[in-house]
Amino acid sequence: MRWARSTGTALRGGLNKSAINALTLNQGTIYASLVRLQQRGWISASWGVSDNNRKAKFYELTKAGRKQLAAEIQSWERTSAIIGRMLRLHGVAGYVTWIRSFGFEALRRGAAARADR
Repeated sequence: MRWARSTGTALRGGLNKSAINALTLNQGTIYASLVRLQQRGWISASWGVSDNNRKAKFYELTKAGRKQLAAEIQSWERTSAIIGRMLRLHGVAGYVTWIRSFGFEALRRGAAARADR
């Protein structure tokens, strides 16, 4: 998926396509998320004309958004590596038992704490 200036519709299509249709986002979900991202300063928005000559709002990552994206990618890579290790060591049943006992947030906190060392 490209992170260039795009409309909400184009972003939704790109997300759905990059997830090989395993993830389907409706308009309400994507636009509510875009508003939150804009409020946090992670994206900017401006009006323009779309490819089909319609007035459309275009969104683009800000410098703060690119920094946050990099942090989220790093967090996801740490978390997924931990999950992978647990599955290899304990199998699915052991992993499910661990998650039920400690919760997913404990997993994320542990990954973040190790990264800060």
